[in-house]
Amino acid sequence: LALAETLLERREALAARGAALSPRILAGLGVVALVGVIAAVGDPVSRADDEWQEFKASSAPAASGGNRLLQTGGARYDYWRVSLNDLADAPVRGVGAGNWNLSWYQSRRTGDDTRQPHSVVFQTLAELGLLGGLALALAVGAVLAALVLRRREAESFALLIGAGGMFATWLLHTSVDWMHILPGITLSALCGAAALLAPWRGPSGARGAASYVVPTVAVVVAAAGFLTVGKVLRAEHRITDGQELLATDPPGANAKAGDALALNRDAIPALYLRSAAYAQVNDFVNAKAALLEAAKKEPGNFVTWQLLGDLQIRREVGRGFDEAGAAPFYRRALELNPRDAELRDLAKFPFLGHPEFR
Repeated sequence: LALAETLLERREALAARGAALSPRILAGLGVVALVGVIAAVGDPVSRADDEWQEFKASSAPAASGGNRLLQTGGARYDYWRVSLNDLADAPVRGVGAGNWNLSWYQSRRTGDDTRQPHSVVFQTLAELGLLGGLALALAVGAVLAALVLRRREAESFALLIGAGGMFATWLLHTSVDWMHILPGITLSALCGAAALLAPWRGPSGARGAASYVVPTVAVVVAAAGFLTVGKVLRAEHRITDGQELLATDPPGANAKAGDALALNRDAIPALYLRSAAYAQVNDFVNAKAALLEAAKKEPGNFVTWQLLGDLQIRREVGRGFDEAGAAPFYRRALELNPRDAELRDLAKFPFLGHPEFR
């Protein structure tokens, strides 16, 4: 706040004297800045080309302790390539929230195991398509518009520095990394955005109609979110409870899986939990049926096919070790995740490649 007040006083002093930078001064500063950049990095064209080639190479990231924001190594190019492929396959609606990783495992060029493309922009475009991208652009545009409109309000200059800086920093980092999935960081950015968008007063200081409309719309949206996203979160809680019961109370775990599916019928982890609960009591028919239902809902999920192979291995133990039942499941899993070394072994020799029999 002290810095903001100092900047505000300086700005007002300059305005009072009518001070302004002439075009010549601005041009001179530009030349000095360009000379400084060339002195620091050498040939900027060659440096940019080197950084681009390093970025495309999907090399291992630099050692920890550096500036992650400025690193060009890593697998981001591969993450974003898969995201753009998803957008091309489903340009309007995307591949569905949380489904980016299905495409990733099938077409990745690196061995990274990840569930999202390390960018809120690319994740939105891949999973929610152009409609989601438009919604994100409108949300970000509203905050940036507030920044522009409030820059001339002297009494809001401190707010502009604080709240605007919080949101801009979040937007910069989360556009090239996974910071948006950290609730505390994203909440801080949303608080900054809310502070910028909150005042809805007219020139006379009286509240305008928007000051009543916007909170009403926000309450409606929050209620809709509770009825939709809230159900998904409650289903995940039931799954967690069921996993804790799995070893000691398989029927109880199965009941928790049923509760989760009642809240979210597309909860694949709930079907995994149900299958595991049946397998605990050697009910392999129902255990397999639960996994086949999961495969029907998400045929591109390699995990389901690998679990089907594992279940078949467990069933065949003591029955002659017939590998024919498990091998097709492992081969299908390998097709969906071709860079997995363990799946390659399991697809060739289901029993010898299985960790339980090594």
